[in-house]
Amino acid sequence: MSEAPGRLPKTENLCAAGDGRVLSRQHVSGDRGTALDGFRSGDLLRQHPGGPDTQHTDARDGGGRRRALVADEDPVMLWLLERALAKDFDMTVAHDGQQAVSLAAMSCPDVIVLDLGMPVLDGFGACRLIREAYPRVPIVIVSGNVDEGSVRAAFEAGATDYLSKPFTPSQLRARLQACLLRIR
Repeated sequence: MSEAPGRLPKTENLCAAGDGRVLSRQHVSGDRGTALDGFRSGDLLRQHPGGPDTQHTDARDGGGRRRALVADEDPVMLWLLERALAKDFDMTVAHDGQQAVSLAAMSCPDVIVLDLGMPVLDGFGACRLIREAYPRVPIVIVSGNVDEGSVRAAFEAGATDYLSKPFTPSQLRARLQACLLRIR
């Protein structure tokens, strides 16, 4: 039996239930320049923010690290998100909504961070498909769209929380931790 295009296969048992820099290309203040030093010197594509010693330890096994799926079309924003979350999460990165849907099935994330304006499949569609397949996994939307219609549509698509850009790494980490606490 074949699945409809864009739909996730039924995988109920595959996944279990589950600093002051401003994260925005448009907003430059504080020590954001420090956060981008690696980018300016060309290290963006050569260096993973978790470093070579980062190992995955499943939080459900008592190891304390969680898995995050982060999806955004902007490589600089992805880099900033990775730097903000690398200490607390092992990360999988998607560059568009369809890739996020596919990677959600393969990586079994504990939390998902989606941008709305992605190519191939936008954040609303990706959120809807992921929510249908994994109803307990928190999905946090990060977007520059702050209009009431976008926020409402994101929650209707299944978002757990909505964080508007620009935001600080500590704001993002706090939202993700709050979402994870609610599903315990």
